Amino acid sequence: MTDATRYPIIPWPRALEPRDGAFTPRAPLEVAVGAAGPILSGDDRVRLAIRADAPEGVEAYRLEVAPDRIEVAARDRRGLFYGAQTLRQLVAASPRAIPAVRIDDAPRFVWRGLHLDVSRHFFPVEFIKRYIDLLAAFKLNTVHWHLTDDQGWRLEIMKYPKLTQVGAWRKETIVGPNGKLS
Repeated sequence: MTDATRYPIIPWPRALEPRDGAFTPRAPLEVAVGAAGPILSGDDRVRLAIRADAPEGVEAYRLEVAPDRIEVAARDRRGLFYGAQTLRQLVAASPRAIPAVRIDDAPRFVWRGLHLDVSRHFFPVEFIKRYIDLLAAFKLNTVHWHLTDDQGWRLEIMKYPKLTQVGAWRKETIVGPNGKLS
C-alpha cells in the first residue's frame, strides 16, 4: 500500500512520516469546524492545541496520530483549522481505525483559491455555501467572487436597493458586435 493510498490527503503535506499502528476511536469520531474553530467529539484522547513549539509559519500545523492519541498543534487558529481539515480527511477515509502518522504541514502559497462568477452565471445560495465549505476542506483560503461586470450589478443589498433596481439592467454594453468597442 502506498502512502497516498494509506493517507488520502489533499493537498499532499510538506512532510509525512508513516508510523506503525492505528488510532481506534472509542466512539464515532466527528470533526466539525465552526466559527470558533475545530470541534472534535467522540473521544477524549483527541486534542487540538495552540502551542509555541508547533511548526513555524502562517497556517502551519503538526498532526500526530498514534495508537493511543491524536494531537493537532499549531501556533495560530488558522493552522489549527487546517490541521483539523487534514484530520477530517483521514477520518473520512478510515473512520474505524485512523492510520498512525506524523504530518508537518504549511501552505506552499499564501494565496490559494478559486474564482466564482455569479455575475454571468447564477447559482443558488446553497450552492455558494457548499462551494465555500469545499474550498475550506481542501485548505484553500481565498474566494475571488465576481459580482459585477459591464452588464450590471448582480448582488442584492437591502440597504442599497437601487443597485439591483437600476444598476442590474443595461440596454447596451461597451462592447458591440464582434468584440468591437461601441
